[in-house]
Amino acid sequence: MNADGSGDVALTDTASVNARPAWSPDGWWISFHSNRSGCFQIYTMAANGSDVRRVTWVASVPGDFNGNWRVVPTADVSADPAAGAVLGLRVSSPAAPPVRIGYTVSKRMSARLEVFDTAGRRVRTLMRGETERGEHTVAWDGRNGSGLTCPAGIYCCRLVGASETRTARLVLVR
Repeated sequence: MNADGSGDVALTDTASVNARPAWSPDGWWISFHSNRSGCFQIYTMAANGSDVRRVTWVASVPGDFNGNWRVVPTADVSADPAAGAVLGLRVSSPAAPPVRIGYTVSKRMSARLEVFDTAGRRVRTLMRGETERGEHTVAWDGRNGSGLTCPAGIYCCRLVGASETRTARLVLVR
């Protein structure tokens, strides 16, 4: 709609409930919840109403309602040697493939970075082995270890190294 409230246009055309719209920080996307699948799920769409995508798959009523956009807070965004931390993990969410996952290692060590689904099953190992000190970035193409495309939804990234583990939640958008 226009700034004065005129010219409003419906962006959804289903008989179901479509509510709680939220603009993405870049202004290109809108998230909302809808019960068009039988129970409430989170959807996204382009700002013009096209490219509607379901991003959650909750199997029971009432469903999922929180479709707010944000950078998911993570533990120890950067490694802090003064505090004894040697690992840091950063993930922006929601994200579409390729998802950029940043991590920090404060000393050379053996480490691994994995993606899990909400049932706790490992989807894919993105990095495993000796890792040099410093900032690193890994891209996840949204595929599992067999090369199959993962559905949109909620995933968990886990960075393990030395005696520490860091985790971050990720919403994959398709």
